[in-house]
Amino acid sequence: MIILYQFYIIQKDTNIKSINNIKYKQVMRNQYVLEVQRFHPNESNEHASYRGKSEHIGYMNKIFKTKKEACDYYDRYNTHMRRLNAIETYRSDWDPRNRLMYVVREYFYEYLTISSFEN
Repeated sequence: MIILYQFYIIQKDTNIKSINNIKYKQVMRNQYVLEVQRFHPNESNEHASYRGKSEHIGYMNKIFKTKKEACDYYDRYNTHMRRLNAIETYRSDWDPRNRLMYVVREYFYEYLTISSFEN
């Protein structure tokens, strides 16, 4: 019998105390989401500590199998912007229209609260 233990699947008869010897596999491996951040430009009138930094807004409600799939999805809906992975960092530029930027992250059970582009 197999049980779920701290996001890993292990055999039930395995001694949990000797966790270093456990052969395991991750349940959710190689899935990605887009993190949404709001950028605060240096010339903004907001609090000085925010200037030039980005603030986490949430994660888009869409899961991708590969980083490339996430990049292609972003590029399809943001044709006015430079490609998401243009400089191979998996980060977009911030959009001057709404100051949002997107970062490809590995999915690890985050709440996906931001609507996807097609909604």
